[in-house]
Parts: sequence; structure tokens; C-alpha cells
Amino acid sequence: MKNFFELYRFFSEKKVSSLRLILYVCMGLFLSRTFQITLVVTDLLLVLSGILFASILNDYFDYLKLGEKNRTAILLESGTITKIQLLFLITVPGITALILLYLLYLLNISAISLIMLFCSFTMSILYCTPPFRFKEKKITGLIFPPLGIYLLFLQGVFIHGIPDLNSIIISINIFLFAWYLEFLHLADDAVTENELTKINYRKSLNAAVTVCLTGTIVSLLSLYFSALSVIFIIFWIQRFLAIKHIRPHILKSARRNIFSQIYCIEEFPVIIAACILQRIFLQ
Repeated sequence: MKNFFELYRFFSEKKVSSLRLILYVCMGLFLSRTFQITLVVTDLLLVLSGILFASILNDYFDYLKLGEKNRTAILLESGTITKIQLLFLITVPGITALILLYLLYLLNISAISLIMLFCSFTMSILYCTPPFRFKEKKITGLIFPPLGIYLLFLQGVFIHGIPDLNSIIISINIFLFAWYLEFLHLADDAVTENELTKINYRKSLNAAVTVCLTGTIVSLLSLYFSALSVIFIIFWIQRFLAIKHIRPHILKSARRNIFSQIYCIEEFPVIIAACILQRIFLQ
């Protein structure tokens, strides 16, 4: 059972859990304001299936193309699972995701959310699968991960139609946060053996610092439209202070701790609580 969970990256000693992406979707669905249980549950199951599919597919081709000693490689080389069994474990969540995508169409999900889900699913395949392997290209390898993650969040926001102004401001900050995480990922990869280095450690870290400063400036400018921006300002500054001089071995450890100060994950429940209070008092 432990091998199963590690194979799909529910948890891993060397990889950041793939399930963190569900948090993006939940945040997006919360911002959509209306709640239809069948639509929301189907959407979450689709995203979960897509995450499981993309995680194991990426690890398998990283093993074949880069020789990365991930969990997939260990289980294959030890004979714990066969190649046929692995292909079955890749195919099942992939097919499930496509079935659920069609079901969402029948449930009248908004057209823009349906397109975003399809694009994110397609990008996950193009990103790691030969002959495309866009992760190895200089530009697409940089753009695809944060964009794919952001589309998962944004489709939740648009699931019932056009969002309000507060949701748009939050969405802009989530977009920057997705890029921030990607630059931390690139910095980690730059000092990890058998990982593809796209940008060196210092440049990646400087880019993450720049995103923190950009988020602070954007939030200051959006204060005129929403008081929620104060929360974003506080947490962007905290992230900036946490990473500006961080050493590689500390970053590597911090990335695997969801409660690390480099993430400031507590920002999200604070934002949710603030949105709930705002909706109560403005009703």
C-alpha cells in the first residue's frame, strides 16, 4: 500500500506531494460563490484523476529519459511491479479523467472551465511525453508547470460563470504564487542530482524574490479595489524574507514541508475567512 501511495505521489520523501494541487482547485471552487454538489464533486474527482495520471506518467518518462531514481524507477528495477502493471496504473486514471470530463460537459459546466480543464490535461501529456517532452525545452519547460496549475485553479473560479472583483484580485495573486512555486522548484532541481537544470540556483532564487516583490506591488495597487489586498501584502513580504538568502540544503528541506515559511500556506485560510466575513456583512 505504501508503494501505491508513493507511486502516485500522495506522499514521498524526495518529491513534493502531488495532492497539493487539489488545494488550488478547492480555492477556485470557493471563489465561484455558488455550490452545486454534483458539479463540484465531479470536478474534484476529475482533477484528482488527472493529477495521478500526470504524476506517474512524468516520473516514468523521467526515469526512461533522464535516469532519475524516483519511486517508479525503484519499483520497476526491484521487480516489485512489471512494466505492464505500471502502464495499467498510468492508463486507468487517464481514462477516468476523460470520462469525468465528458460527464462535466453533460452537467453543463461553463464552457471556459471545460476548455481550461482540457488544456491542463493536454499540457500534462505534452510536458513529459516523447516526442514532445516540452519540459526539456527552454521556454515551454518554464511556462507549462505554473500555467497548468493555474488553469486548475481558474477553472474552479469560472465553473459557474464570471467571478466578482474580489475573486479576480485573488486570482491575480494565485497566478503570481504559481510562478513563485515554479521558481522554487527550478532552484531545487538545479542542486539535485539527475534532475534537468533549466536555470541555475541563483537565477531561480532571484526570480522567486522578484515574484515576491511583484506580488507586493500588485497588492499595494489593488488596495483601492479590495481591502483583502492587505493580507496579500503581509504574506508576500513574509515569503520574501524567508527566501532572500536561503541556502540550497535548507530550500530542499523546506519545499517538502507544506507549513514552511517559504510557502506561508496559512495565507489561504486567512483569505477564505476574510471572504466569508465579507460576504456575511455585505449581505
